[in-house]
Formats: sequence, C-alpha cells, structure tokens
Amino acid sequence: MSPFNHEHDNAVIRVYSSSATTSQKSCPTYLAAKTDYSVKRQVRKKFSRFAGVAFAPFNAVLELVENHQVPLDEAFSRLPVRGDAARDIAGELIPALHEGLLAWTHDAVHNYLRALQEDYHLQTAADLRPAGPWVRQYPSSGAAVTSRVQELCAWGRGYVYRHGDDIVRELRIPAMGKAGTKRRTDAELATAAHVLASGSCVDREVVNRNPGPYRGGKPFPLLPFTASPPASVLPSRVRLVEIGCMDGLPRMLYDDTAEAAQAFFVSEAADVLSALRRPVTEVAGRDCLDCKVRSECRRLHRAPGFLDIRDSSRPRRIWSATTGRYFSDCPAKAHFRALSLPPDEESEKTAFVRRGHAVHAWLKRLHSRKPIRPCAPDDLPENPDFWSVDEWTLEDEYARSGAAMLAAHLEVCPFLDTAPDSPAYPEQTVAADDRHADVLIVADADLLYRRHGSWVYRELKTTSSGFVADGADLLTRYSQLALAVLLFKAGAIPAGPGSAVELELLTPLGPDIRVIDPNSMPVQERAESIVHSLARSWHPDDEHLPTPSEEVCSRCSYHRWCPVSPRNRSDRSAP
Repeated sequence: MSPFNHEHDNAVIRVYSSSATTSQKSCPTYLAAKTDYSVKRQVRKKFSRFAGVAFAPFNAVLELVENHQVPLDEAFSRLPVRGDAARDIAGELIPALHEGLLAWTHDAVHNYLRALQEDYHLQTAADLRPAGPWVRQYPSSGAAVTSRVQELCAWGRGYVYRHGDDIVRELRIPAMGKAGTKRRTDAELATAAHVLASGSCVDREVVNRNPGPYRGGKPFPLLPFTASPPASVLPSRVRLVEIGCMDGLPRMLYDDTAEAAQAFFVSEAADVLSALRRPVTEVAGRDCLDCKVRSECRRLHRAPGFLDIRDSSRPRRIWSATTGRYFSDCPAKAHFRALSLPPDEESEKTAFVRRGHAVHAWLKRLHSRKPIRPCAPDDLPENPDFWSVDEWTLEDEYARSGAAMLAAHLEVCPFLDTAPDSPAYPEQTVAADDRHADVLIVADADLLYRRHGSWVYRELKTTSSGFVADGADLLTRYSQLALAVLLFKAGAIPAGPGSAVELELLTPLGPDIRVIDPNSMPVQERAESIVHSLARSWHPDDEHLPTPSEEVCSRCSYHRWCPVSPRNRSDRSAP
C-alpha cells in the first residue's frame, strides 16, 4: 500500500524502466511518489524561460520528421530560440532554446538519424516504421479497494519492422554523449524488454486530442493487439539499442526473443519494481530537488536563509560549490553543465584529471570497508607502474605518481585514530533546503565520519604542485570548504566540540593536511561572505550569457556548444 495521501485514487501508478536503475544515493520515497500519479505537487512547479530538459526539443524535432513527415530543415526552424515564447511542437510545449542547447540538438538529431540510416541490420529489414510508445498495463482489481491501474513504460524512440520471419519491436535510447557511458542495470533493461515484448501500443490519436489528463495520471488508452497498425501486433523479437548523440555510434543493450524477454523480466526486474512501490526509507540528496513529498520528509534538513536570498520566484534549482565556481567562470558554462550537455573529453579527462579520479576511487574502496581500519602499505597497488580502479586506468608516470599519492595518504588517513565501529560515509551527499530562495543546497563530502563523538567533513585534493602556503585563504581557494562550514552551522551536519572541516592535499612532496574549525565565529563569517557572494550573482540570472575570457575559454570543456566559440558553427539552426 502506498504511504501517501491520495488526492485522486483512480490515478495510475506509472513506472518507467529507468527507475529500476538506482544507487545508494537514490531515495526510495522520491521514486515511489514520482511513479504514483495520485500524489500531487503541493506547490505549483515554476518554469524557466529556457528549455531545461535537453531531450525535449530533440524528441520534438524527431516527432515532426518521423511521424508528421515534416522536412528536417523546417522541423529545426520551428524550435523557439532566445526571445521567443514557448511553442507547441507535436503536442509538447517547448520553451526557448539557449544557443548551446540548440547547437547540441542540431548535432544530436543529425547523428541519431545517421545512425538509423547506416544500421546494417535495419537496412536488411522490411516495413521499417516509427512506432509506439508501448505500455504494459495491469488493470486494477475490483476486489481490492486500494487497487489501481499500473503501467510499465520505457523511454526512447520505438520502431517496428520485419526481419526474416520475425516481427521486431526495437527501442532506440538516445544518450546525451557517447553510448555506454551511463550505467544501466539488468533490471532496467529487463523492464524495457518486457514492455516491448508484451506491451500494447498507446492510441496516439486519442491522447493527442487531449493530452492533459493522461499526463496527469489517467491510464493511457491502448490499441488492441488485433488493431491494423503494425505497431499493435505483438512481436516475436525485441531489441534495445543505445545511440550516442555525440557520434551516432550504437551500442546493443538487448536482442532476444519476446519469450526470453519475459523470462529476463521475471528473474531480474519483477522484485525490484515491486520494492519501488513499498518505500521503507528516505535519502536526502539530489532527489529532493523535484520531490513531490519533500515537505513531509524527515531526512531533508530545512535551512531557510542559508544563502541569504529572499526570492522564491525563480524555478527551483540545485546550488553547490561547483555551481558557484562554474558560474563565476561563465554563466553559459554553468547552464551547459546544468543541462548535462556532454563536455569535451580531451578537456574534461586529462591525464591529471584521470589520476585524481583514480586516487579518489581507490581511497573510496578502502574507506568503505567494515569495520573501518586505517589504510596500510598492503592496501597500495601491487604494480605502481600500471593499476586501475573502477573505470580509471593509469600507467607509467601517472600510475607511479598516483601510487605515490596513495602511499602519502597513509600518513594522514582519517582512520588512524578512529574507532573501528565509528560511522564513516565515503562520498556522502549532504543536502539542505533553503525555502527563502527555493534552492536545494548540496555538497558531496569525500568522507564524512565521526571521530571521538564529533562529525568530521574531509575534502581530498590531488595536485601536481607543492604544499599550500601557510596563511592562504583556504575557504576562498576551495569554496566547498566554506560550504561545509555553513552546513555545520546550519545543522545539516550536526556540529560537536571536535567537529572539523579537513582538507587533505596529496602532492608530489607528500601529504598536506589542513584543519578548519566550523565552530569558530570568524570562520563562519568568512564562509558566509564567500558562499553568499557566489550565490547572489547566480540566483537571479536567467540569461545564461557567455562571458568569454582567454583564461576561462582556453580550458573550457563546453566550447563545442558555446555561441561565441570559433569552433561552434553559426548555421546550426539549420542543417
């Protein structure tokens, strides 16, 4: 039974396959409320003047091209740009596109269509046509008062065709960057395959006549399997293909018979989806941004006035120290990051950056052990010339320097004087809600742990330079430390007499540990000055204009989408 108060008990429970991929930072209560359409927002959602969902204009263009036979250049011309009002495109209200999103949409659509045309499997298929969406609908049971219609859905673009003796349903799932970079669990793939294998086709004509009630929770109208459109016929085979919008390269996710897809769902997804509807806990974090029941949450810390801003008229957003740093560099850069536009890998994943990620990932594994224990020489990479952890592989000079940093960490490991049963949370997200600004503040501590009864926030940095000079303004140089101080002050992290904000610097010369007292009033005042200054310039901005400078632009990983970059073609609004 759902734990929420139902405003409309006949509303559907609608679960998309992506909900089956979760992590320790996912909130079960948020996911349950998101799928339960009887749970309504307590506050009306506010919308930005610019499109905030990158795939919305992408899908709008493809809908015009594939299902309305609109020429591609005309489809692009219908997208609203800066200064335009939102437009209804193929049944979706699309706000104006920032120049950066317009550039990505142009490239993404062209790469997607090219992948479709160049797919050898589809070239040998017959009667290929766009189809779907498909929904696996479970009717309510009249015997149970609380029973509701439940729907399983899969996001992506659907196609149906014949290949040999098979009737095939295929779902093409666009990826913002390259295919294969996003984690997808077997439960997610099994759910999507199940929807394709057994779902009914939505009656698009009925929905398009009045889409509002269906978006609000009315069960989708479905075509019978005997209907004339080929999309209605149950398939003998299903395929899931991920398409990289950066390069148009595909990645096969699933390809098997409909019967095998059903068995895959039973073994990998049925229990996962059942658990989604019975949340047992709350997890404060980024899910709190759009949660419909956050006002009832026991885990989300309330911190009105945290940012010293009294203006809740803007759309609700997330602010972090990284947000502040990116906005200070360039408002357009911060906007591109918020849209999740793919950064340039050469700029984003340099050898130095990869080494930093590898060191962080190695220490996260060590600090996740239970019971906790200090890192020791036996915990270091066996071969310092070549080692890997998770997705990061280092070799030669960078492997050796990374291994040396791990060895240096042994001297300042936080668990040297910490009891084995003390709580310790690597890469812990701390969240605070400022209703005066309608902003969710988040920080990701490299390690949050309790020592001698008091919580300690540790930030880890790897650097190729030497030690930080004595007397340096650490809070200004590393604004995440200033944010951590204020999270202690606000009570989002309980402050004790021994609480500390620690900066661990791993350098070629050895470790450098700096300790900041979050209970010190002068430290708090300095932290407030830094954080409030960063947030005040960011909060009212709704133009997201680029502010080019040689220093910032030379190292910007979003130059491909920037309207003032010489690498960004001026004709992207048309093919």
